[in-house]
Amino acid sequence: MKFEKINDNILRIVLSFDELPDCNSLADLMSNTELAKSSFLHILDKAGSMVGFDTTDYKVKIQAQSLHNGNFVITITKLMEINGKRKVVTPKRVHKDAQVSSNFIIYRFYCFDDFLSFCSCLKNNKFLYLNRFVKFCYLYDYSNSYFLVLSSINERHKQIGLFYSLITEFSEFATNKDLLYFTLKEHGELVFDNNALITGQKFC
Repeated sequence: MKFEKINDNILRIVLSFDELPDCNSLADLMSNTELAKSSFLHILDKAGSMVGFDTTDYKVKIQAQSLHNGNFVITITKLMEINGKRKVVTPKRVHKDAQVSSNFIIYRFYCFDDFLSFCSCLKNNKFLYLNRFVKFCYLYDYSNSYFLVLSSINERHKQIGLFYSLITEFSEFATNKDLLYFTLKEHGELVFDNNALITGQKFC
């Protein structure tokens, strides 16, 4: 089981078939309300101790998806506190109902073909309106790898769970800290500027 804290509000969990609790498939887990509830509570407790993702007193949205390699991805998004004493956790409104995070999220692709395969996968899965999903998106060539830098992500995009699920198949989460981004800017070679994902699809 692998925990990736995307930011303070979003956690992605990658787990194998063997780690599913007493069920034969993700559909079995999701259809068994009591089993799903107890399993997710156990996972959230573990996430709190391992990566500091605390959902105590928060309403959460859970999205689960099967991957082609047999693994499963669960994306957990904190919404608002149940007791209503605090404001909504997600960042402030910028236009319409879109909400964005200014934190950097960086993924590492080990070859350029993997990046193009991801772009093609987004296209084949009909991931729409990439320009509305992420405001800044750059691809850098650095240290024999390709790094995709994402910033100002619309955390209310309807397909955000699909995006995080698909990108896991072609890359690995590198960091959500600014330091690597500044290293890439100084020492890396900019391959595609904004928007790298849209540009990449033109090569598919």
